[in-house]
Amino acid sequence: MSEEERNWQEQMKDKVIDVRNEAIMQGASLYLLARRVLLAGLGAVALTAEEAQAFVDKLVERGEIAEADAQKLIEDFRERMKKSESQVQQAGGEGAKQIENILEDQIGAVLNRMNVPSKREIDQLSKQIEALSAKIDALHRGD
Repeated sequence: MSEEERNWQEQMKDKVIDVRNEAIMQGASLYLLARRVLLAGLGAVALTAEEAQAFVDKLVERGEIAEADAQKLIEDFRERMKKSESQVQQAGGEGAKQIENILEDQIGAVLNRMNVPSKREIDQLSKQIEALSAKIDALHRGD
């Protein structure tokens, strides 16, 4: 393999690594943003539960509802909140997979626009280069 071919291969490898690293950084930023949104939602759920408890306590103090009814109301509220929380977490997991798929598509499109060959294309070119190098070596030996 000639020096020029090796340099070209190294440049392509460096370009692929740079693009991959940039994609990883973008994916990490998107992941952190999604995580913050999810945590903010869970924080709002906790705050809402505290507010509901305070509201029911006030109703009991005023005599507008009985203590037993208040406990039942709070238990029902907590059950609904648990269901909502599990749905949010499940949606978050599905969302993460969707985000991953979107990122893969976008990275592929960026690489394509930059004319960066895929791993498969690089492997094919490497095989062709090896085959040509072998033929050149054979010609030099006089085979």
